[in-house]
Amino acid sequence: MKKLLLTYLLFLGTLLSAQITLGSGTTSGGVSTSVATVPWSTYYGYSYAQQILLKTDINAAGAGNITGLRFFLGASASLSNSNDVVVYLGQTTKTSFSSTTDWVPTSAMTQVYSGTVTNNAGVVEITLTAPFAYDNVNNLVIAIDENKAGDDGGELFYTYTSGTNKTLYYRSDTTNPNPASITQTGTRSATQSVVTLLGLAPNPVPACPAVTAPTAAATGVSVLPTITWNAVSGATGYRLSVGTTSGGTDVLNNVDLGNVTTYTLASSLQFNTQYYYTLSSYNGAIPSVACSERSFTTSNITCPAVTAPAAAAVGLSVTPTITWTASPGATGYKISVGTTAGGTNVLNNVDLGNVTSYTFASALMNSTKYYYTVNSYSALATSSGCTERNFTTICTPVASFSENFDTVTAGTWPNCWAKVGANGSAYTQASTVMSAPNNMYIYTTTASTPAVVSMPPVSTLQLGTYRLKFKMRGNFTAGDKIDVGYLTDPADASTFVSFGSTYTANSITAIDNYTINNITAPAGVTTMAFKHIGPSGYSILIDDVVYELMPSCIEPSAVTVSAIGANNATVSWTAPLSAPGNGYEFYYSTTNTAPTASTTASGTSSTTSAPLSGLTSSTTYYVWVRSVCSTSDKSVWTAMATFTTACNAVNIPYTLNFDGVTTPALPVCTSAVNLGTGNIWNTSTATGFTGNVLNYTYNSSNAANTWFFTQGINLTAGVSYRIKYKYSNATGTTQYPEKMKVSYGSSATAAGMNNLLKDYPVITGGVITNDFVDFTPASTGVYYFGFNAYSAANMNRIYVDDINIDVTPTCFEPTALVSSNITASSANVAWTAPAPAPGNGYEIYYSTTNTAPTGTTAPTITGITGTSQALSNLSPVSTYYVWVRSKCSANEVSSWSSNFVSFSTPCAAAVPTYTNDFASTAGSCTSNVSGGSPTGGAATGTTAYWVQSNWLNTPSANTGTGSMKMNLYSVNRAGWLKLAPLNLSAGGYKVKFDYAVTTYSGTAASAMGSDDVVQFVVSQDGGNTWTILQTWNAANAPSNTSNTFSLDLTGYTGANTIFAFYGNDGTVDDTEDYNFYIDNFVVELSNILSASDVKVNANNGIKLYPNPFSEVLNISDASNVKNVLVTDFSGRLVKTIANPGKELHLGELKQGMYLVTLEMKDGSKQTIKAIKK
Repeated sequence: MKKLLLTYLLFLGTLLSAQITLGSGTTSGGVSTSVATVPWSTYYGYSYAQQILLKTDINAAGAGNITGLRFFLGASASLSNSNDVVVYLGQTTKTSFSSTTDWVPTSAMTQVYSGTVTNNAGVVEITLTAPFAYDNVNNLVIAIDENKAGDDGGELFYTYTSGTNKTLYYRSDTTNPNPASITQTGTRSATQSVVTLLGLAPNPVPACPAVTAPTAAATGVSVLPTITWNAVSGATGYRLSVGTTSGGTDVLNNVDLGNVTTYTLASSLQFNTQYYYTLSSYNGAIPSVACSERSFTTSNITCPAVTAPAAAAVGLSVTPTITWTASPGATGYKISVGTTAGGTNVLNNVDLGNVTSYTFASALMNSTKYYYTVNSYSALATSSGCTERNFTTICTPVASFSENFDTVTAGTWPNCWAKVGANGSAYTQASTVMSAPNNMYIYTTTASTPAVVSMPPVSTLQLGTYRLKFKMRGNFTAGDKIDVGYLTDPADASTFVSFGSTYTANSITAIDNYTINNITAPAGVTTMAFKHIGPSGYSILIDDVVYELMPSCIEPSAVTVSAIGANNATVSWTAPLSAPGNGYEFYYSTTNTAPTASTTASGTSSTTSAPLSGLTSSTTYYVWVRSVCSTSDKSVWTAMATFTTACNAVNIPYTLNFDGVTTPALPVCTSAVNLGTGNIWNTSTATGFTGNVLNYTYNSSNAANTWFFTQGINLTAGVSYRIKYKYSNATGTTQYPEKMKVSYGSSATAAGMNNLLKDYPVITGGVITNDFVDFTPASTGVYYFGFNAYSAANMNRIYVDDINIDVTPTCFEPTALVSSNITASSANVAWTAPAPAPGNGYEIYYSTTNTAPTGTTAPTITGITGTSQALSNLSPVSTYYVWVRSKCSANEVSSWSSNFVSFSTPCAAAVPTYTNDFASTAGSCTSNVSGGSPTGGAATGTTAYWVQSNWLNTPSANTGTGSMKMNLYSVNRAGWLKLAPLNLSAGGYKVKFDYAVTTYSGTAASAMGSDDVVQFVVSQDGGNTWTILQTWNAANAPSNTSNTFSLDLTGYTGANTIFAFYGNDGTVDDTEDYNFYIDNFVVELSNILSASDVKVNANNGIKLYPNPFSEVLNISDASNVKNVLVTDFSGRLVKTIANPGKELHLGELKQGMYLVTLEMKDGSKQTIKAIKK
């Protein structure tokens, strides 16, 4: 009885308190911009938020009046800039917001408060102006609009996580939304504000708690899971039941958790097991009713972490040990081992017990890769998806080996080769710089972390009768070193012991051949290794590694070639440790096919050198040498040495344009040297030059000091010569001053360049300059010309081209060629006369290709007496290149001008009919430019605002062809579509075309912007001045269906008439976004003759052909024709022919349209329009 009384008193107290609180905690958003803004934003200037509170979450005792709202925040938080609010309440059947614009309209809610609010010790209480009647049937909507500009430094209100998409909010520092007609897109959220509803009595039976974690039917949950939930209004505590079957309580049986909102199980659950649980609430002695059961599945037992051997380890013992770290909860481990991925042919899921290591009881096979997987297990679970690893056992030692890395896929090692340890990097790579297709790459960052590569184990290291040979070169930079030795533990790089010598990569082009003779190692050692010891951190390439029994006759080494001339050279070598008794043989060839044992030698030598004679100049040779120990015992041939014979000197004229090479190579018989730490001359292409050029590219850290040398040239003492060349620095907005000298001397060396021709201490502007220098050598001989780049560090580029050396001319070329007065068929060219001026005038050569004429090229025009010339009979729409030369006498002419002048002829004006349907292009001779206007300002821009498109966006928007359109949306766009020039001199034409407007991406109609304009304009002087024929704007915007414009062109008779469409979006940023289309543009003869003007005897059926015609117009039947009257379109009779024959000869007529009247013998007339082309 006392219990019942106590319960009643509690219930009565709850009714008297008449308030319901949803949510708990002190979580707030702070300065995060990703959290929900509820009940309104204190971090943005303006906000509007709506929250849906579910009836089941409110859990009221019944219908009632809400008299106020309380929201919660920090006790000292300031709302001085976020305290102007309007509050709405409403009821809804919605359980969430379906989209980001699914606002509940204010018409479906009641405004219950408008004014300012304050923070009273952590509580913002809003007393409603009138109670709001809540029916306890629907869900409740709280909407709050905050209108005070400014913010309070962060989101201050306390929130909690509720159901998905129960909140919809919008916030902005600049835009204050209007709840009555809100157009803004909001953001949905599961975050809601902690709120107290004043005036509502809570249901004494508490609601079921809403679980927030784990999610329903979650998987992979920890075996010590934590369950969390939202606080239930009126609840004083919570109880939890957990079982392994639905409804089961074998884990927890209605355990009282107290008044908390989270619980972590104290004892570990089973792995990979589904558990069922029910969370309920209670209010004193009153429990919640029918709370839903949920479930989760625990994670599987974890895979053990293998600690040894390392992943993909090589060189392991045939009885290796595998170790791992214990998995939590595991009671044992199983292992599978096979010789293929996924294989179990060695061990098949063998149970090892609860251990953390395993040593193979039976020896594995040598040189074999094994795949293995270790799994953990417990009584109820076995790990899954554990990573399969592999290792390779030590190789079976061999007596010798040879490896060129060519039989493996780049990136993989040959069998029994391996990178040892983690330092540096090493791998096989595809390459042709040594012996194609592969070689070995090895790289060490610093000498303290050397990369090590082990070789296959051998059984002969202790004999002292074997040797190791290998090829090596630097990769990108020379100078780093390789040490060769052995590993006492093939799997441990730290056990490396050197054989005693290091080997340097001396070049990045020449290949070093190294041999280590009489190798010995301590007993038990089987494995040799390469060790990259730095010290500079440059990568090295190694190839063709051979370990072999030393032959009885050993080949020489270090073959070099010196004293290289045009027809001779000297080959030298180093004798082997045991010099051969019968000297040496050498073999050379112009092909790099190595000689065999049976190849006949080119010569013999009893010393360590031999002269080579009778060679061909400028030719690459290959040389091999071998020892001759006896008539029956000869060594193998050495590695190949190569050299190129020098070039013979040439006579003038000498021309070099760099076009015959593949960049960056230099032309044959030229050379370049780098005397500094910058870069070296090479070849490239360059803006403004034709073909290749000599190029110096800057070094960001070091100044330039590189020389380029020409081939040797025969010059005679006392004769004046001229060297001509072009040069420039790189183009670009930022100009970097470059430096260059031009010299000549008796050898292709920097020291030999003792005659300075020209110094350019500042080359700038990015302009190609033609220059020349005249000089006279003091003695007869062979001379070389050098170009020395000496720019400062971090500049840009220097270009040189078209080097020419010849006798100084006495007849000088003109300069400064210009063109003017360019029409479709003519142009004027002018130039500046040289000093002295030529006695016999000038000659011109022009072409539509930019291939410069030579001295033997026939001029196009001769006998020019002045410094200008008109060019006629040119083709329209063609680019012409023009050169000029002086003619000093009947037998002496200058070189052609160093620079040509070029120009392009425009389109020729066509005689209509002219039709452009824009089917595939805008049409020939059209132009698409921007800027300016028809009444002032030339169109100088190159942006094409008129583009091809489907007509009226059909079948797809803003794609396809078939019409031209301009999109008008962005301000300050001015676009022109200029059509082909026309010759309207005959008169009597009309123009017509189709036009329309649609929205940008659809087919609907659209208005035009307030200051937008599209105009149809005409120019009768080739585009210099324009007349507006039609204007479309906001007052007369076209429809979205096809409209036809037609205009009689009476009075428009210009011989170079251009029609154009001009569109301008103006300066006002209107909202209209639309396309203006044009299509089917036609200029044709006007049909201005009425029935009374022309009487046609249909019975005669006489035709005139061809029509249009050029010279002769034929009458299909002239037998009944008495007279022919030819009238121009102005009505003037221009020709009468009596008793005509079949052919009417009208070649004297001007081009245009005519009316040809046939007066018949029976008195009838027939008039036919005809066009003279």
